[in-house]
Amino acid sequence: MIAATLERTGQVWVTNLGVLVSFGLRLLRAAGTGLAEIGSRRGVLLVLRLTLGQIFRTLTRGGLDVLLLGTVLGLGLRTVADELGVIRPLFESAFLPIFIAGGLPLGLAVLVAARSGAPLSLKLAIRPLTHRLADPYGPPAELNAQVLPHLVSVPLTTALFFVIGQYFLMIGYTFDGSSLHSALAVDYYTAFLDSVVTGSWRSMLFGGIVAFVSCAIGVEAAERRPSDPRRSELQDAAWESTVLSTTLCTVITAALWMAR
Repeated sequence: MIAATLERTGQVWVTNLGVLVSFGLRLLRAAGTGLAEIGSRRGVLLVLRLTLGQIFRTLTRGGLDVLLLGTVLGLGLRTVADELGVIRPLFESAFLPIFIAGGLPLGLAVLVAARSGAPLSLKLAIRPLTHRLADPYGPPAELNAQVLPHLVSVPLTTALFFVIGQYFLMIGYTFDGSSLHSALAVDYYTAFLDSVVTGSWRSMLFGGIVAFVSCAIGVEAAERRPSDPRRSELQDAAWESTVLSTTLCTVITAALWMAR
């Protein structure tokens, strides 16, 4: 039991960090011949089709979750603000913009890691079996064709999720018809717009981390672990990508917070 726990801990926090580095270097090496073929007319159309399809699937799988999450968070924050009484203006001018810029992107990163990152990692991990390919990611063009659409679509959809989420968060916050504190309205909306911009790029960054980690662990699992979807080693790839990407996003959020 202890040995298995140590092995899994080493896989997640040591081995997989090395996997991320080697996968990044591999993408850089594939950028020559691989991107040259992807850059052709046929390659561009392929990547565009795959990217739009990935965006549509991601939105259909997680769009309702984001809508509900934003609305419920808004209603919850409204309840807290109502209980604060005289310090409600301080809550709306200080805490709310910080939550939108920092807390909401991190929450979305966890959601995207579970709803998009984990399935993506497992899909890439079992691709040799489902497509009956001995070396599915060997050719640079094939590696790029399978990875690039996800590296593009997941960050874009995460940023879009943030815009949708913060919009419905404010709908939930003002659900009873009342508005923000009028005395701080101008200052608040200035901070609010800055928070939306900050939250958008953070969401895109976190989406990119989720996509990169999922692709790296999925490809590594496909090439170095048994090609049998019933084996726990392959199924663990989804769990490992979720844990690692969520942890990285949390560490970055904490670092950005301390750097303020």
